[in-house]
Amino acid sequence: MARTGRDLHKTFANLLKNHVCFNVLLDDEKTWLCPYCGAPAVADRGSPDFEELAFKHVIEQCPKAGGLVAPPLSKGQLQEQVIHARFKAQYLSEPAWRIRVSGGVWLCPFCVQATNIKMVAPAGAQRTVDGIVRDIHAHFGRCYDYARSPGKWHTIEEIKAKLNEAKLQEQLVKGIAAQMGSDPVFQFSDKTGNWICPFCETPIGNVDFSTPLARTHSAPRQALVHFQSRECRYQGGELISDKTVEQMQEIVRRLSGETAEAEPAAETPEAEPSYLESLRSELGELRSQLGQDKKLQQDLERARKAQRRMLPSEPPAIPGYDFDVYFQACEQVSGDFFDFILLKDGRIGIVMGDISGHGIDAGIVMGMTKKAFALRAQSGDDPTTVVSHVNGDILPELEKATFVTAIYGILDPGGHTFQFVRCGHTFPAHYKAAAGEVEDVTSKGLVMGSLKGPLFEKKLELKEVTLGPGDSLTLYTDGIMEAMTEEEEEFGLERAGETIRRHGPAGSAQAMIEGVIGAVHIFTRGHPQADDETLIVIQRLPGPESAPIAVLEDAG
Repeated sequence: MARTGRDLHKTFANLLKNHVCFNVLLDDEKTWLCPYCGAPAVADRGSPDFEELAFKHVIEQCPKAGGLVAPPLSKGQLQEQVIHARFKAQYLSEPAWRIRVSGGVWLCPFCVQATNIKMVAPAGAQRTVDGIVRDIHAHFGRCYDYARSPGKWHTIEEIKAKLNEAKLQEQLVKGIAAQMGSDPVFQFSDKTGNWICPFCETPIGNVDFSTPLARTHSAPRQALVHFQSRECRYQGGELISDKTVEQMQEIVRRLSGETAEAEPAAETPEAEPSYLESLRSELGELRSQLGQDKKLQQDLERARKAQRRMLPSEPPAIPGYDFDVYFQACEQVSGDFFDFILLKDGRIGIVMGDISGHGIDAGIVMGMTKKAFALRAQSGDDPTTVVSHVNGDILPELEKATFVTAIYGILDPGGHTFQFVRCGHTFPAHYKAAAGEVEDVTSKGLVMGSLKGPLFEKKLELKEVTLGPGDSLTLYTDGIMEAMTEEEEEFGLERAGETIRRHGPAGSAQAMIEGVIGAVHIFTRGHPQADDETLIVIQRLPGPESAPIAVLEDAG
């Protein structure tokens, strides 16, 4: 036994000398981490009795060493322990790191946002410091302000000032919302849905008044930015304009190039008979055609209903997230498809696709492709593998002129990431709440049905998006971007991005859907479209609504 002990000691000494994982220290460059359990085991690596103390810990105290038989932690795992110890020390020593707000949640001293980190257990007991610090560590992995300046956090005084400013801003937004809801002078917009400022007498491009939801969610906050800018004639004080409703109506007429006398021209009785006669003629031709092709119409209607049943009736309900979907086929049978696929580990597979062409042929390929995604995604494999398998499944069934554009990704609600591959599909648009910006997440990707096997897989690029609080990701088919006016002008990527940016602050998937579709309809002015339109919004919720105006409370 003595010889065995000497052998163990010799082996341990050799590991201390040669193994990188046996020489990991904390930031103080003194405290030694056990390479098996990751705990700070010896206070001073340079002390004369260090080796004996470390050996005693590993052999007698460490629950994971197994007499030096168990494999040690990796260097990466030990570095995570170093970071954890660093955060724990700062949490214990810095009051600004121990602030909680209403609801008992932790306030990040970098972004000054309430998080979902509970500092009090459900039963009312204080959580362990290590548990809180682990959650803080995870938050920093997606905190933009921490990533930008990890060594610079706000003091308590700065945090108080920022929260007071946020509270004031929220009160101002509520005041503007009340004014927009009650005072008719504040309820005018131009033809494109831009709100008309009663102080400046001009449409404000960054204030969206195109839909009821935009007026209540987005417009008040956007109008506040305008009121606080140098361009606005509003000079502060009570939010009351000296304009009358009649004056605002005159401003609208002037902006639209109309005269007061010309305004009711669209409703004159003289115009009605001609309009009705044309409408009756068109309806008569339509009824005649339907009568000749009654069986075909019945078949198409059955196909339309069957296809619609294949698509999800509603998006999933995931805590901390909001989803919404818009789907509009240009013909009875659509080539667009989408699906939400719940995976076994709690992640969600999300697919959107567009089959080239329209009508029954596209609908058949759509059903086959959607089914292939639903089956292949259940493996839980990464998006590249799933898409490659689906491409192999559908390729033999596609006509030469048929191809599929698609985007398939996996949302991890715990890590707040969306990992995806794109196959010739439109780029997803990432709205970043912290910066108020929109980024098209570009990537390489070949349409499905063009190549097979490794040749196809090499053309794919795996990308990952991290969704911060209030961020959203918008997926859409090209029917949105290519929506046209009667003059064949396209809605386009730039207008789509600007619309997403304008509606991002609402923090609602429904608001984003309504804003984008409203903007498309305003732009196209009712002109019939030649392509299907599908839109999915993945919205990460910003957190408790009361957080920005909560009273500070030191949890230390």
